Formats: sequence, C-alpha cells, structure tokens
Amino acid sequence: MNMLYALLVGLSLSLGLAFVLTFGNPSRSDNPPMAWLQAALAWVAVAFDALLFLALFHVVPPAWAILGVLLAQDAVFAWRLIVLFGRRSLSRR
Repeated sequence: MNMLYALLVGLSLSLGLAFVLTFGNPSRSDNPPMAWLQAALAWVAVAFDALLFLALFHVVPPAWAILGVLLAQDAVFAWRLIVLFGRRSLSRR
C-alpha cells in the first residue's frame, strides 16, 4: 500500500514541479499579482508533497522544514484572502 501512496505522491510531486518549472517568470504575466500567487501556491504544494514523500519512506524531515512549509502555506493563503477581499471591496464601489 505504501508503494501506491508513493506512486501517487510522486506523480503529484512530478506534476507540481513540471508546473512551477514551466510557469516562467510571474512578473511577465498580464496579471502579475495573481501569477505570483499561483506560483507561490504551486511551490508550497511541491514542498508539502516532498515532505509527504519523505515521510512515506520513514525519513523524518527536520522540524524546521515542516514548520517552514506550514508557515509558507499560511502566508500564501493569507495573501490569497487579502487579494480576494481587496478585489471584492473594489467591486462593491
């Protein structure tokens, strides 16, 4: 069963890496803030998948790495909420 999980997480990790590596420079986008947000979400997902992949093979990542990924995830989602609420307040005017 662990091999099935490893295959699924490995696929997710590969797809995430393929996305972030081919995404390019977000500042060249038509909408740079949203492009940076998408890139940040993708990098956090890749980091989370990497930690999960290690855990499936009983490799315990250091606590600072886990904390860093969780803090990055919180920062990205807080940024997403700020952008979302900012856009909503602008559209109500």
